Amino acid sequence: MRKLCAVILSAVVWLVAAGTPASAAEHQSTLSAGYLQT
Repeated sequence: MRKLCAVILSAVVWLVAAGTPASAAEHQSTLSAGYLQT
């Protein structure tokens, strides 16, 4: 599961770098939910 979270986190970082704050915020919520489930 940690590897999956790391991949999601990398995607969030990439989205932020790409300049898509709305999508990044959406994925950040998903990331938080993923940590809660773990």
